[in-house]
Amino acid sequence: GLAGIKPTWIEPFARSFVNTKVHDHYWDSIKNDSRTYLDISVHGLPIVQNRRVRLKDHDRSAARELFLTHALARDQANLEIQEISKNFELRESLLETQSKERRTDIVLSEDGVVELYRKKVPDEICDRTSFIRWYRTADAKQRNKLLIQREDFLHLPSYAIREHAYPAELEINSVCYELRYKFGPGHDDDGVSIRVPLADLPKLHQSSLEWIVPGFFEEKCMELLRRLPKQFRKQLAPIPEKINELVPLLLQDSQYRVGHLAEVLSQRIRALFHVDIATSVWSLDDVSKHLIMNVQTIDQKQNVIVQGRNLFEVRQRVQHLLESHFDDSFKAQFEQQGLKTFPQSGLSRTITAKSPTGTIVLFPVLVDRGDCVDIQVGFDERDQYQGSLRGMCRLALIREHETINYLTSQFNNNRALQLYSTTLGNLHDFRQLLFLTAARDTFFPRPTLPEREEEFRQVIEIQRQHFIPNALKLMDLVSNALSMRHHLMLRVESLEKPVFQESREDLKQQLNSLFDSDFPFSFSNDRMPDLPRYLHGVKTRLDRLSGKLKKDLLATREIARWQERLASLGVQRQHPYADGLFHLLQEYRLSLFCQELKTRTKLSPQRLEQAFAQWEHPK
Repeated sequence: GLAGIKPTWIEPFARSFVNTKVHDHYWDSIKNDSRTYLDISVHGLPIVQNRRVRLKDHDRSAARELFLTHALARDQANLEIQEISKNFELRESLLETQSKERRTDIVLSEDGVVELYRKKVPDEICDRTSFIRWYRTADAKQRNKLLIQREDFLHLPSYAIREHAYPAELEINSVCYELRYKFGPGHDDDGVSIRVPLADLPKLHQSSLEWIVPGFFEEKCMELLRRLPKQFRKQLAPIPEKINELVPLLLQDSQYRVGHLAEVLSQRIRALFHVDIATSVWSLDDVSKHLIMNVQTIDQKQNVIVQGRNLFEVRQRVQHLLESHFDDSFKAQFEQQGLKTFPQSGLSRTITAKSPTGTIVLFPVLVDRGDCVDIQVGFDERDQYQGSLRGMCRLALIREHETINYLTSQFNNNRALQLYSTTLGNLHDFRQLLFLTAARDTFFPRPTLPEREEEFRQVIEIQRQHFIPNALKLMDLVSNALSMRHHLMLRVESLEKPVFQESREDLKQQLNSLFDSDFPFSFSNDRMPDLPRYLHGVKTRLDRLSGKLKKDLLATREIARWQERLASLGVQRQHPYADGLFHLLQEYRLSLFCQELKTRTKLSPQRLEQAFAQWEHPK
């Protein structure tokens, strides 16, 4: 048979009559040169297709355009020539400012920059080699001619950039966080992003982020006012005039970024325009996306791990991510089990651990196990104190075992306390909660816990003399409270008529919430004295229920909406702020059902709105 013929054999012998064509020009960032694809054919027969070649050997004009664009305008050719670098850095800074202003008409386009270079660079230059050769022989005047002035980069040379309105960093609690800006509608990082190291995420305050940056603040306030219910918009018309009066006041150094934005807006509008807007009316998330700070959680290499505009959701996503990356075997090296004495190595506030994905900050928690404690580590600082407090109390009980034996005998001798506490569940568990509460109130009343064994020992020794008196006093108070609860519950259960059903269910819910599964540990030392007053309020309400049923039902429905709001927060009462809201509602009950009983503080729906807003827009 005949041997095969390779088309490429033809090329060396047919150069005088081959047809060549280049296409799909591109910039090779590795070779720092313009390249293209070459096709060769002879009388229609393709002999070479898509051969990569230097563009300047085939089209010097096109090669020059690619060189001016990539090597000079974009500074991508590794030229290391200061004039080109300065031009690029100046334009980048102007483009960043243009992004901050969310405009596209301030800075010269890339095509405009290429045109400037076309006039400055000799026509024969079309690649990196020829440019460097020319530059080395050029005099100072020719080199300086390469510099592009600031006004040449601007469409409006007189444009004044508001640098102060777009800070490069944001300081929160003495920690500075980098801010980045992007004009990219539809992109995740459109607007302004705060870059937060993983370890600092729990320290971030939502209230500080709500104020965005000064350059976006007026636009945000304008949208917030325009999205108010109609009844408020009518009172604030014309809104632009109100904004012109309101925003300069809020941007003052003494006012800006102080407190929660919704609360401050309500206060200022009330003072300036005599319009009363409840804090809950504001919808801070119901504005354009770029007016909500984007939170970027970054690792040690400055890479974004998680980003989003809801701080709580970002924390949750980071939590899940950490739990998936750092399994139990990783955490086990920092954890201990079955401790009956304070850990010899101490209980530090944080542990900095290295892992394959970088450095992570862990928060040790002393976990109560009944007859011992464990040290576990978590990723959220907010869970640390409440968990460790109970574990610390357990260690105190173990250390004071002789005292506990005596207190147990006293508990067993109190027949009324034993009788009434059985309705709360297991008698042993209740007794332990009682002793834990006494230990907490005696040894750890302050919101700081010992970190070293010596500190722990000193606290126990100094306060030991108060432990038994405090425990006996607590037993008496709890015994009386449980007795009163028993008799009140009997009265509540006797309300069998249908007209009393709504009130009866509310009263049962209140009593059950006061005496929950964690009682009495769920009552802090300063709140326990309030319990008899709450119960007296229930008694007073029952005494007058038949004669004032209609008024009672109105108050019941009023308190129900606040109870539902508290439940919707989805947080355990052990959290200090949730516990504060719980007791505010107990005080509000007194003001609704028995006004003659004094409350700790003056209460109104407005006061509750402010309190709830601080949690619903959490720090």
